[in-house]
Amino acid sequence: MTDPSLSPTTSQTRHHVGDLDAGKFTQYFDSAPLMNVPGATHPVEIFYTPEPERDYLEASIRTVVQIHMCEEIEGDILLFLTGQEEIDEACRRIKREVDILGPEDGELKCIPLYSTLPPHLQQRIFELPPPRRGMGNREKSCGIDEHR
Repeated sequence: MTDPSLSPTTSQTRHHVGDLDAGKFTQYFDSAPLMNVPGATHPVEIFYTPEPERDYLEASIRTVVQIHMCEEIEGDILLFLTGQEEIDEACRRIKREVDILGPEDGELKCIPLYSTLPPHLQQRIFELPPPRRGMGNREKSCGIDEHR
């Protein structure tokens, strides 16, 4: 954003990180320097339920498995949960569900990530995903099972 009151040779740029106004943030911390860390951006699809879910963890697990089974393109599935216990439980349940489906749906690597996880385990998120298997005729049966 450029301030029209500045001269043509001077400009003021406001940087935002998410919903954070980086200029205000750095001023609050005694003019701490701002660092720009370049990175790649990737397209993201966000899915919402039309109605609130009684058990959001179960609905989240069901949705992850559904995306794994039905999506034709490679990519990561990010599931944001509230804490370590819930994240670990979701990983166990997702792994169990995918194991029940069998190898024809391809491997799914469920990698937990939370602040108290040791750094060497946090680094697993940078591992390459397992290769996708062929889709076959699965797309015909990819409606989310609402009554599971």
